[in-house]
Amino acid sequence: PPPAKEEKKPLHYEAIFRSACTLLLDVASSEHSFLTSFFGDADSFDHVFGKSIFFAMENLEQHLVTSWDAVGCLLLVHVNTAQRDAMAARPVPLLANFFARVQVLVWSRFKAIMEAHVQSVSAFMPSGKAPETAPHYVARRYAELVASLRSLKVASVEPMLGSILRVLWTEVEKLLSERLARQHPTLKHQAALLINNYDLVVHTLAERGARGEESTHFEQLLDQVKTVFVEEQLLADNGKMISFVKQAEPLLVPGAPPEDAAKVDKG
Repeated sequence: PPPAKEEKKPLHYEAIFRSACTLLLDVASSEHSFLTSFFGDADSFDHVFGKSIFFAMENLEQHLVTSWDAVGCLLLVHVNTAQRDAMAARPVPLLANFFARVQVLVWSRFKAIMEAHVQSVSAFMPSGKAPETAPHYVARRYAELVASLRSLKVASVEPMLGSILRVLWTEVEKLLSERLARQHPTLKHQAALLINNYDLVVHTLAERGARGEESTHFEQLLDQVKTVFVEEQLLADNGKMISFVKQAEPLLVPGAPPEDAAKVDKG
């Protein structure tokens, strides 16, 4: 658009694609209507617009081959869905096929990118040195990615997106709890690392208004690991008292044999 050119703002591919498809939709619909009204049929429409649609598809394929932008791909899906909805009232079969092919191409690339993310997290091996208990950069990047994807709210692919994100959070959870936390020698330090990372994920999703299955899952994990941390902290400060209470409580319950109660040192 001219204003963006004048202000020298960078144009993302998704914005260009949206403008091009909007123009294609309007011009093709108008031409289809003219051919039908003037000639009584639109048999020549495919010959008129076939090359234009081929060029648009070719350009999209060239972009997707080199793209590793999951958010950008999901934006393209969102734009394409809106264009398909706008085209639904217009009887132009060639455009219907074009938007259907775009959906397949973009979603396939999105899946490939997300699978690469999953494989990357799965293959990540931390160094032999125990990490700090501060949030790990992988958890931060995961939270930012999921927040961006969830914020788009693309209803047409929501079930498939949810399935992909469940696989990703499983690998992130394994990385944090099995490969990073276990480098610490004590349960207390392991719990501290997990609390900081889970809390980061939960708060990032909440701040972005991107709550979903991931938020519920990590909130549950956070509650569990908080309990472990509190128990370990109490055990370190009051270990002997806790041990005494655990041993004495069963002996003092109503109905316990008198000889068991006598074993408790009440002094």
